[in-house]
Amino acid sequence: MPAAVTILVLLVLLFGVVYVLRHNLWIPTFRQRLALSAATLGALVSSAYFLAPPSEEATWRAWRDDVSGVLERCPETEDGSICLSRALASHAAPNHNVSIEGPADVFFSEVELGHNLRRIPRATDLLWAEFGIDNEEFIGTGYSVPYSPDGGVRSYSNARQREFLVENLCADMIDAARCPSEQTNIWTWRLSAAQTHEWLGRPLNRLLAAQAPLDHQREWSRTRASDAPLYIRFAKFNPDYYSGTLGRPDASLVFIAAYPTGSLTLREALFETGSAPLAEPGEDNETLFIWIYAPPQRPREATWGYVFEYLRQQAQQP
Repeated sequence: MPAAVTILVLLVLLFGVVYVLRHNLWIPTFRQRLALSAATLGALVSSAYFLAPPSEEATWRAWRDDVSGVLERCPETEDGSICLSRALASHAAPNHNVSIEGPADVFFSEVELGHNLRRIPRATDLLWAEFGIDNEEFIGTGYSVPYSPDGGVRSYSNARQREFLVENLCADMIDAARCPSEQTNIWTWRLSAAQTHEWLGRPLNRLLAAQAPLDHQREWSRTRASDAPLYIRFAKFNPDYYSGTLGRPDASLVFIAAYPTGSLTLREALFETGSAPLAEPGEDNETLFIWIYAPPQRPREATWGYVFEYLRQQAQQP
């Protein structure tokens, strides 16, 4: 029963009892019985209100407070994924016992958990630091949100490019402390601001054919001649900050998209993979990085389910 209705019922009963007793409307015995009945009814209504299970939002709020407490006690120097995994392992989500009847139920359950986790400030910071999950547009469908050409709201209903999460591998041996070696199945292209402007309206395939990658060129030639599935990632920043990894040096997982089919221009490929801002003019000292990855097996889709699976694995490590 809603709180307002409960309070109204109690007030009506209270005023009714007071009126009867003050005006001596019935014999004392009947008045006593009436008062006792009213008190009993009031007690029952109050018990039903206070003993009723909390609302769904109240249950999630309590869960967020518990998880937030664990995260706030986690040292800043601790690995972020370990902090998240420990917090989630110590406090089961309110919907973990909900009956699951199919893939759709699993998906929406994971989305609900991710939505509530992102409402915790420290968790939001850690999700960005560890996985690059930084805004409300990520709902974990496994697709990149495409650019909206008319400037409207970007929608997953228009998404066509598959999106994945992969380990933050070493593409180049730049910082030996972070990348003492590099992957031979990741190839890097760097475009200056002028080169980026020149190639934006030209086919991406032609760019990759016209310019050889910085290294592992023999492996690249063999891979291009095969039918191996390829994946692509874009970033733009000052190359002085490049440590050699696919993402920020401290990240655990990074987003990567399926290589776009057809003869998309560089600009179109950026739009399709959710990287439209990189097509805008930047600072003169910024470089557009393009990484192509040919993994030994298909990567995992960028879903909340995989994020939580990864965190469960982290929690099981000694």
